[in-house]
Amino acid sequence: MFDIIKKVFGDKNARALKKLWPIVDQVNAEWERIKDLSEDELQAKTPEFKVRIRESVKDIEKDIAEIQKQLKAGTVVDEEVGGDGQAGATREMTLEERQALYEELDDLEEEWYNTIENTLNEILPEAFAVVKEACRRLTGEEWTA
Repeated sequence: MFDIIKKVFGDKNARALKKLWPIVDQVNAEWERIKDLSEDELQAKTPEFKVRIRESVKDIEKDIAEIQKQLKAGTVVDEEVGGDGQAGATREMTLEERQALYEELDDLEEEWYNTIENTLNEILPEAFAVVKEACRRLTGEEWTA
């Protein structure tokens, strides 16, 4: 019975490996590109990855901070008064305005997580290639941690 199911649907491990082999090919291609980097260049990859991740969410974090600031203040500025550009009076935020800000904050946080995930997926082959190269260079070495 199970043999028939495996023949129709395939083995779970085989399906998982089928999804992973393209990533392995990308890692190997990246490794070919970075294998000749110097020790310093290879070590500089980790901070580079961190910067790429931070840069990918910089604008989203700015928007999140602004909304959190508005929520903490609990007030809004009414429309400008007159044509001289002076701001109108501040007033307490209504429940609907506060709820709208919380919903916008939820959307931004979801966008933040999705952006982080996409960025990590983009750098994954290069990061694994860096680890592969570091392991290759340390093979046969002995050290105490």
